[in-house]
Amino acid sequence: MIHEKYRQYRSEAASLLKDLHTLIAQINNAELERIISDVRTTVSEPFLFVVVGEIKAGKSSFVNALLEHDICAVDPAPCTDIIQQIVYGPEQHHTDLSPHLRRISLPVDILKQIAIVDTPGTNTIVNHHQEITERFIPSSGLVLFVFPAKNPHTLTAWELLRYVNDEWRKRVVFILQQADLATEEELRVNRAKVAEYATTYGLANPKIFATSAKREIEGEAASGFDAVRDYIRQTVTGGKHFYLKLQTVLNTAEQVLKQVYDALQALQQQLDHDKAVSQRIAGHLEEGKDRTALNITAFIARLLGHYDRAARKLRMQVKDTLAPLTLFKKAIGAPFARRESVRQWAEQIQQQFEQQLTAGTERIAREAGAQILSAIRELGNQILRELDTVDDPATRAHQKIISWDQTQDELIADIRAKIAGFSAAEALADNPAAHPGEMTSALLQGGLLTVIGIIMLTTHITFIDITGGILTGTGLLLAGGVLIFKKGKILRELDRQLLKGREEFETQLTRRLTEKLDNLHNDLAQSVAPFNTAVNRREAALTPLLETGKTIQTRLIDLTRHLEEAVTG
Repeated sequence: MIHEKYRQYRSEAASLLKDLHTLIAQINNAELERIISDVRTTVSEPFLFVVVGEIKAGKSSFVNALLEHDICAVDPAPCTDIIQQIVYGPEQHHTDLSPHLRRISLPVDILKQIAIVDTPGTNTIVNHHQEITERFIPSSGLVLFVFPAKNPHTLTAWELLRYVNDEWRKRVVFILQQADLATEEELRVNRAKVAEYATTYGLANPKIFATSAKREIEGEAASGFDAVRDYIRQTVTGGKHFYLKLQTVLNTAEQVLKQVYDALQALQQQLDHDKAVSQRIAGHLEEGKDRTALNITAFIARLLGHYDRAARKLRMQVKDTLAPLTLFKKAIGAPFARRESVRQWAEQIQQQFEQQLTAGTERIAREAGAQILSAIRELGNQILRELDTVDDPATRAHQKIISWDQTQDELIADIRAKIAGFSAAEALADNPAAHPGEMTSALLQGGLLTVIGIIMLTTHITFIDITGGILTGTGLLLAGGVLIFKKGKILRELDRQLLKGREEFETQLTRRLTEKLDNLHNDLAQSVAPFNTAVNRREAALTPLLETGKTIQTRLIDLTRHLEEAVTG
């Protein structure tokens, strides 16, 4: 019955680990994926012991004495090249799996239930040993820390204990090896020291054994190995070792899932924040367009006022010219009634009108350009301030757990660079006034001058479009007959043309400036678009991952509870 339950629990554990493996594969974390892959393999393998300690601590002698078989090389010179995985086999042989890893098969009965990893020293200078040692820790069921009985103060071993306990919560046993070299007083003091150190590193009630491999191999009493073997039989290789092994597997799965789920939850919190940032940026962009529209309206109103003043001056000039005394004087000086003379006079008046219109345009455009550019710059600064809040150190800490296609930092830096390098000249490159004949290219280069130049040139072109025919059409009325008798008709036609020009000027300039300045806002919006896309992509990715993680977590809690009941029942 016990075995039947175990097979059921093992099947559930295997299914859970498979789903966890799939989840980790989706978040692109190769290290956690390798760990959980190793753990999945160990579900059907013997219980794994990992023996660690500094070089010359007596680890290999301890393993040889424990298994009563000479399987680990013992050499006066430290054996720093190979980490040995010792497993059961019908005959003795070894296989080099890599330059740093050797698998040794032995026909020793205890190895049917346990496997042992004999590691190089924690303070070895050979590359990869620490990395390989840590690779076996997550899959281990018991970690034996071996210290020289006379000197258990080796820092690198205790630092590894921090990793074992904090990261993976493994069952740990401390071995004071070479006890034959220490006095009873030294053993008492060093036992107390080990207990003190273990408590400092977060391990309460540590299990400590003093052993002498030399005495065990020579068959002497008080070697300490009987106590170690009793502990192993009671806690590992007894009737409940199946459940203990599964508990070990689930403990590792729990630590992996905790890293993943904590990272997912942190990223969900950051995602919620980023969605709010995205919405606020959208609001800033909309408000920015509204401010620009108001600035355009105010600017055009000022230009219309300037136009009205120039139009009144023009009408007065035409009216005065059509006065009888003025016509009489012109008639004496030239044949004023001829068509050519009328056209010349109309063109002269037209030119004066255009000069009067353009005279105040630069001043008004400069002031309006400064206002519009200030609003656009403030909009860019608002966006950057919002993006500053996205740079969350807590989120960056979890990026080592979950890898997206592009990191948050890279994305924000790219957007900041685009906004900082924002060029109105590029945004308005399609403007027909981009290559004016009478204005220097410096007017169109960067910042305030760019916006002012665009406003001035667009205004200038609009002026030309709507004023070019005002006096030409009116002047044709002067082509024949006596001017004095056409004065009223000419003035009425002039008023009509000026009003029509005013309406067209307002309509065309509003449309043209709105189109051009909308390009600026659209470019800003496009600069932020990748951030919005990333937020949407992260939301689509995170939601199912969180749901999967929560489901696995619930299953893990239930299965762990059942195993604890099986062990204590």
